[in-house]
Amino acid sequence: GRIDLEKIAGMSYHEGRMELMRIKGVGEKITDCVMLFSYGKMESFPVDVWVRRTMQKIYFKSKKVNDAEIQKFARDYWDGYAGYAQQYIFWYGRNR
Repeated sequence: GRIDLEKIAGMSYHEGRMELMRIKGVGEKITDCVMLFSYGKMESFPVDVWVRRTMQKIYFKSKKVNDAEIQKFARDYWDGYAGYAQQYIFWYGRNR
């Protein structure tokens, strides 16, 4: 079936994320990037290698945790501002 990209703008973060993941080859990170950067869903928290390393070091005391745990922590900790926090964490991880 077709995916209506304009309709996703009116969906909740979770609904939009599930809709985008129906696209073949689109995974969680890309979906979260699209939800954050294209649709402005600030609860989105894309996790890449830089974000994962930084979050594990600072917030999980170097304990290995999976991306879902990192995302849940971020959404709970920063509430509706996880997307903003992700940008700072990404920058810090890349530039420290």
